[in-house]
Amino acid sequence: MAKAEKNSEDGETAVVKPTAKKSGAIKYVLIGVGALLLVALSIGGSMYMAKSMLASKDSTGDAHAPEGEKKEQKVPVYFAFEPPIVVNFKGATGMRFLQVTLEVMTYDPAIVPKIQTHMPIIRNNLIFFLSGLSIDDISTPEGKVKVRADALAEIQKVMVERTGQPGVEELYFTSFVMQ
Repeated sequence: MAKAEKNSEDGETAVVKPTAKKSGAIKYVLIGVGALLLVALSIGGSMYMAKSMLASKDSTGDAHAPEGEKKEQKVPVYFAFEPPIVVNFKGATGMRFLQVTLEVMTYDPAIVPKIQTHMPIIRNNLIFFLSGLSIDDISTPEGKVKVRADALAEIQKVMVERTGQPGVEELYFTSFVMQ
């Protein structure tokens, strides 16, 4: 409440208001600290939940596998064929062009240098294989899947002949352009 003070010289009474405290600034500081505390609790709770969920799984990522059957988790290694392979092939109205960019996947990093060593043979065989295709072979999604499987088999054949092991697990088309 306001206090009344009497001025001794004039005999008048003046109302003096109390000085405003910095309650507004304190309020904002408390709200900011509370918000930071909520964010910290949220992050901490999320990390705890993620850690507990990961701890419940074994190294294979299967939470239901028996303890004695743990397998070593394999890390895939990808290798891109550069430059893209460009071939001409039979079309309904004449010759057409096909450009494909390939990547292969293996779980053995030691295979990548072997692929690089035998790349001339692999590219040669893929060029002959792809140029023998027709538009009917590659115009449907099912046809592209078959071409992918056949190209993978061709690469694995070269690797078995040259290294004694197929080494390559998968082949992926990262670009497939017909013209």
